[in-house]
Amino acid sequence: MKLARVFATILALGVMSISNANDPILFVSFKDPGKGGVWFALSEDGYNWEALNNAEAWIKPDYEGETMRDPFIARGPEGDFHLVWTTARRKIGYAHSEDLVSWSKHRQIQIWPEDDTSIRNTWAPEIYYDKEAEDWLIIWSTTIIGKFPETMGTVKNDMNHRIYGAKTKDFITSEKPFLFFDPGYPVIDASLIEYEGGYYMCVKDERSEPLHRYLLNAKAPSLLGPYKTISEPFTASYTEGPSILKQGDEYLIYYDKYSKPQEMQVAKTKDFVTMEDVTPQTSFPDKYKHGSFIRVTEEEAEALKAR
Repeated sequence: MKLARVFATILALGVMSISNANDPILFVSFKDPGKGGVWFALSEDGYNWEALNNAEAWIKPDYEGETMRDPFIARGPEGDFHLVWTTARRKIGYAHSEDLVSWSKHRQIQIWPEDDTSIRNTWAPEIYYDKEAEDWLIIWSTTIIGKFPETMGTVKNDMNHRIYGAKTKDFITSEKPFLFFDPGYPVIDASLIEYEGGYYMCVKDERSEPLHRYLLNAKAPSLLGPYKTISEPFTASYTEGPSILKQGDEYLIYYDKYSKPQEMQVAKTKDFVTMEDVTPQTSFPDKYKHGSFIRVTEEEAEALKAR
């Protein structure tokens, strides 16, 4: 038992050495309407992407009608993989893998109390390992009926979102949800990345009246926030689903443009202030929607390509 604990500690401390900044990148995605499963794509440079599995879904629904939107993947402190996605009003979908090739049976994590009828949705979950607390942070978007009435007139269909969070250690149960980010207006699709000892958040301003519906950034001193210093928008309206990739000393922010013609667009930055549109320099699999990135080793990439 002592040796097992020592080995686990070594893995936990050395997880970043499992893959490095020059290794391939895996992108996990979905296709509308989100009933077909999760798709994988691979890239060596962060710009050009190859669809895996003959462009078929890599992870298929476990049961008829299962929703699998907004997939987010993360590597755990012991080198394993965790995947979450939008699936139900008060729950999120979850699966686990040791090698990225084979995945566990899907289960749903109860985020909100099942009898809480004020919860309208639980959208776009993302997970981040908190090294100090040795647990996981889950964030997502939710509209709670009757909450934030002062901004109800800025949205359509009464979808008055804010970003919420909860902690979990086992992806079976979670602690009580808390308000994670409220800039004073509706927001969805928050995505975080570590930057110079702190964190940046890319998030969508969801206001429709007047029309916003674009992406902006907020900065925080730590994973848990508080997220402030909110930027001007760096995309046009009708964009959503930011996914952030660190590539060398630059950051690529992939996001969906969902007005016609729909496409994946990409902004490049070094400081989350100055943004450059590099969409023409990228190639992306057809109909893939927003998702998330993870670095993989050469061995893991070869195993994925061999399937």
